[in-house]
Amino acid sequence: MERRVVITGLGIIASNGIGKEKFWEAITLGESGIKKITMFDASDYPTQIAGEVSNFRPLDFMSNKEARFIDRATQFIVACAEMAIKDAGLDLSRENTERIGVDVGTAIGGQGWAFEQYEIFKKRGILGANPLSIVATYPNALSTQLSIRFNIKGGSETFSIGCSSGLSAIGHAFEKIRRGMLDIVLTGGSDAPLFLPIFAAFCLAGNMSTRNINPKKASRPFDKMRDGLVLSEGAGIIVLEEFNHAVKRKAHIYAEVKGWGMTSDGYHIVEPDPDGEQAARSIKIALKNSGISPLQIDYICAFGISTKKSDVVETNVIKKVFKKYAYRIPLSSIKSMIGQPLAASGVLQLITSVLAIESNIIPPTINYEYVDPECDLDYVPNESRRKKVRNVLTYTFGFGGKNVSLIVAKIEKI
Repeated sequence: MERRVVITGLGIIASNGIGKEKFWEAITLGESGIKKITMFDASDYPTQIAGEVSNFRPLDFMSNKEARFIDRATQFIVACAEMAIKDAGLDLSRENTERIGVDVGTAIGGQGWAFEQYEIFKKRGILGANPLSIVATYPNALSTQLSIRFNIKGGSETFSIGCSSGLSAIGHAFEKIRRGMLDIVLTGGSDAPLFLPIFAAFCLAGNMSTRNINPKKASRPFDKMRDGLVLSEGAGIIVLEEFNHAVKRKAHIYAEVKGWGMTSDGYHIVEPDPDGEQAARSIKIALKNSGISPLQIDYICAFGISTKKSDVVETNVIKKVFKKYAYRIPLSSIKSMIGQPLAASGVLQLITSVLAIESNIIPPTINYEYVDPECDLDYVPNESRRKKVRNVLTYTFGFGGKNVSLIVAKIEKI
């Protein structure tokens, strides 16, 4: 018999806020975290803005020794896990850690560390090489550090499928609990791509905004004047837990994960498939898996990446799945405020979905000023909206055509 799976803890690092309270306040007020880049000199680049997490202090969450030997993306995920475990009221010393797992996602892992260490190696040769680079740079460093730090024995995996990595990790974690393999999973995603060689490659790809004069106005999903995505960094962790386990320990339950779906376009390494068939199918699978009718979806926390092609395809995907009802469902993109943090994007969308259910507040798509005839749905422009929210759909349509959709619902009274 399939078991119910609920969310009991949240940990958040985003360019517009660290921690649940600051993040949600910024998201509902429409506050952008996009700014001029300070981590390196981007003055000669066509794009000079990003979603930096400028006030992150690793030593608030770990010792100096720990912080020195792990890359920034792993620092993020450790910090988010600390926040999520505290938020969930979990005392891991009283839990059977063989029934707890770790499933996290990352698109690029420790590539930033690798680039930094290579510069040191070029200057100092083999004596300057850092032997810890072997374990600090691979994507699996993220899940490894969490399992070691929290003495977790029930399995530890990293998923890497580009922008959809974090939401994919959550989907797999959900399955493990639903099928009885585990009782609790720390799951989410993290990426820290703001290193010069990585940023330069994104610039050369030609899909980033060059609205450098007014950074906070740069990310404008579904707006006619959008000119590209804004690269950012960030992370999110949720505590997924078997329903009865959560009830027994009297945990606060944010929402219930009802189901998910995953497909691949098999089309292009960067471009979305114009017909959106597989993206739509991932949503249909999630709906069927959840036992929820399309007419029961109250809010869509959209991918909304702010590129010309992707936003149109996404709009058409929603119409393809929801038909006439598509025009009645509010949907919004938090990327208008936080940019595109790669694997963290789907996790932060899911966290937004959960908080929308809890507060009955739908956050806005900011910078929505000019209507695009090809994007003609209700994008909750510029201001939050109060609305009863019971069932939320969120999804990521990542590079390489990796489509992941997930549905969360308000928990029935216990």
